[in-house]
Amino acid sequence: MTAVGSFPYLRVGIGVGAHRLRLTVAGRLDAASAQLLTRVACDAMRRHGAAVCEVVADDVTDVDDAGAAAVQACRAEAERRGLVFSLSGGPDRLRAAVEDHTESW
Repeated sequence: MTAVGSFPYLRVGIGVGAHRLRLTVAGRLDAASAQLLTRVACDAMRRHGAAVCEVVADDVTDVDDAGAAAVQACRAEAERRGLVFSLSGGPDRLRAAVEDHTESW
């Protein structure tokens, strides 16, 4: 995995293999740091040919509405590019926000 971006309290790493793009997110995902995830994810999807974009949020310690919106933006970008999106781990609030957004489509 390559550490690509960091904010004082958010780290985003990229792993690529077997047609899978894995974004590992650690720290606080909030209004101050959310754009880092979106920027890194969009850049990684543009650079790497993958069929799946997976966001691994096991080490996300806190999330607010802007952080959840950043993950939703990653999902939308993946779907726009024809990639399967998955979210694993993370605070219940993050998973619930992304699942609620998906069900409203």
